[in-house]
Amino acid sequence: MLLLCIPFISTEAQKFRGLVIDNKGKPIPYASLYIKELRSGIMTDTNGSFYIYLPPGDYSCEASCPGYDSSDWNLHQTKTTVIKNIVLQRRHYALPKRNEQNENPAIPIIRSAIEAAPYNLNTISGYKADVYTKNREKLVKVPGIQKMSKTVRDLAKNYQGKLVVSEEHKHINYRNPNRYQIQTLNKTTVLPKELDIPIDISTTNIYERMILDKLSPIAPEAMRYYRYILICTTKEAGHTVYKIQVIPKHLQSVLVSGYIYIVDKLWCVSAFDLLTYDSHIITNIKVAYKEIVPRGFLPITIQAGINYHHTGFQALSYNIHSIRYDSVIVNNTTQPLSNQHLTKKEHRFERLLPKDLISIKEDTMALDRDSMIWDSIRCVPLLPEEVESYRLIKPDQKKKTFHFSMKDWTDMRTWWNLIIRGDRFMTPNKKQWMDCYNIQSMIPEYNFVDGLWIGYKLGLGWRISHANTFEFNPAAYYATARHKWIAFGDFSFTYAPRARGRISLKGGSLTQDYNEESGESRLFNSVSALIYADNYVKLFNKQYIAISNQVEPFNGMLFSSSLSWERRRKIDNHVYHSLLGQDAESNSPFKDNSYTMPANRLLKMSLALEYTPNHYYCMKNDQKIYEETENPTLSLSYIQAFSIGQVESSPHYSKMQAGIRQTINVGLFNRFIWLADAGCFFNRKSMEFPDYHHFPTVKNTSTTRSFNYGFFLPNCYTFSTPDRWLMVNATWNTPYLLIKYLPIFQHKKFDEAIHARLLATPEEHPYMEFSYSAGVEDISRVGFCIGFDRSGYRSVGISLSFAL
Repeated sequence: MLLLCIPFISTEAQKFRGLVIDNKGKPIPYASLYIKELRSGIMTDTNGSFYIYLPPGDYSCEASCPGYDSSDWNLHQTKTTVIKNIVLQRRHYALPKRNEQNENPAIPIIRSAIEAAPYNLNTISGYKADVYTKNREKLVKVPGIQKMSKTVRDLAKNYQGKLVVSEEHKHINYRNPNRYQIQTLNKTTVLPKELDIPIDISTTNIYERMILDKLSPIAPEAMRYYRYILICTTKEAGHTVYKIQVIPKHLQSVLVSGYIYIVDKLWCVSAFDLLTYDSHIITNIKVAYKEIVPRGFLPITIQAGINYHHTGFQALSYNIHSIRYDSVIVNNTTQPLSNQHLTKKEHRFERLLPKDLISIKEDTMALDRDSMIWDSIRCVPLLPEEVESYRLIKPDQKKKTFHFSMKDWTDMRTWWNLIIRGDRFMTPNKKQWMDCYNIQSMIPEYNFVDGLWIGYKLGLGWRISHANTFEFNPAAYYATARHKWIAFGDFSFTYAPRARGRISLKGGSLTQDYNEESGESRLFNSVSALIYADNYVKLFNKQYIAISNQVEPFNGMLFSSSLSWERRRKIDNHVYHSLLGQDAESNSPFKDNSYTMPANRLLKMSLALEYTPNHYYCMKNDQKIYEETENPTLSLSYIQAFSIGQVESSPHYSKMQAGIRQTINVGLFNRFIWLADAGCFFNRKSMEFPDYHHFPTVKNTSTTRSFNYGFFLPNCYTFSTPDRWLMVNATWNTPYLLIKYLPIFQHKKFDEAIHARLLATPEEHPYMEFSYSAGVEDISRVGFCIGFDRSGYRSVGISLSFAL
């Protein structure tokens, strides 16, 4: 329970101060002092200095620091200041002895610590503690392009290269498991947003499976992912303590490295010094524990050094935390405490959000404490440069967070955000809003049928209550080559958020891909058509109106229904050359141009059911958000098309489809992903090509489709069928498969995967495709693919996948 604290001392207390030094008189920075009667930990500064206000009386004290023998002494605090320098002797380590079986001596120690972790996690059922925190932040670098904004220029001028210090005094009330009530009692300032580095160590527990979203070195499966080396054995407060080095077997951001100190016989942690790596943050955390109650070790001091770098910004942070426990409740039962209250009793599968487990409040007068109060709270003296840093904080910045204004129209950053990222504008009560989308929504597409789409799309919303919301999303574009307007929109009303209730009305006139279900990205098709004259996506004109509804009869089962009317007709190219002068391909989905779709009208009813058993979820902003699950998701759908009228062709058919998909985590890093889909048409009287069942096939070298789904060598409409089909995809994803074993790639942050795909229809022989891919999850990947049919080898190619 990594917590941070120190008490608010009465005015009758007197100061106890001094230095922690070695036997040569050199100061020892960041040493820990523990006062047993107060259950209070304090930490020295970089000069080995400390102080604390204590009421008169007798105290048992202990000073310790890694690499030094701890020192115990009795303190008699008088009504005047007591000064004492504490000398720590360099520690003499007992080196580990090899056992007769030549076994790594760290292994039985770690194995015992892992087995004891559930008990140690539940030894303490609750406590109340005070925390003193001092943060030292420095903005090292601000990217030049960001300085186009006056706000960023002011930030760089006021803070870049300068030390910024902030202090906090908190009270924490903890109840096992994972319930925290945190109240900020005193606070010196609000840091600038760019210096407020987003990392939380106040609710982290080394005995949990994950620590700061990393695998704990004493997690149940930790020995599969870490190597351990016993460095030495020491004696501390009557206990034998083992210092063990933790080394990750693979360079993965979910793993840590460093040292962990294990207490013999109790197999609990007495300290740890761990290093974590993320894409933007490197963190070094050091924690010292003491036996607050018999067999109950809790942290008394914490250090966290952070190097934050993102989009050109770089900031350094170093913060220290001193903890005092007002009360500690011991769990006297041998059984672990129940986690049942992490779910809500009235909703069996609903989990509590972290914000529901951690309650954070701030005293209204927290920023108004004077220097006398801080002198009584502070246990680490301010260094001269820290005193100077307080002069950087302007009075108005102590009352409000320094941040970029998204609505300051005199600031270029506002326009930059609006054009590049889009923005949301809300009324003061936040019940009405308007979404303005980025530049891509102004010119979203180019194709040989329409030319450029030029127009805009808006999002309008009105929250009537916590359960009901109206949304309207209109869009209108002018097709420059066809000289026609393309307009469409949808109106939706949400109800019963826990049941994902939503009713929608859609309509408009637009150009639609023949493969409406799983067609290729229109954005990538725009690029290939504009430059290379490869218009892989074939289009027709569709005028439509549809009404649909979805709702969950019970948790994990989504029932959807819709009724739609469409008028469809063939449409030809109006652009015939690319920018490089190549001739445009025909807009027919067949290479021989053998198909010409007549004008037709379609009335279609759809029913669909999707079910994932035992699917846990949480509610966030009145939206139901499902957790990732290894349970399979089953789907079943039925479509019925009705003939209408005699003037134009009207399809009539029935379609049934069933599927299953599942992701199985094998260990911490490996995943097996598979899906199967099968179906058939029946009662066919007439059908047009848009009614066929189409498959996720793509011939384009670059795609937005995941390698886990679809086929990457056949043309877009090659396997489309009006009959029956079976499709199976399987993926094995792992950090190390082939090239990652080469020394040059071992420490690179990408993973590898192999893929197998099968497709069978009556029109085509069974088609199989195998791929190898490497990349960063599904964000970007490159893959080599080879395809086979019944006659043998069919084709080979390379594909690039980008998640947009």
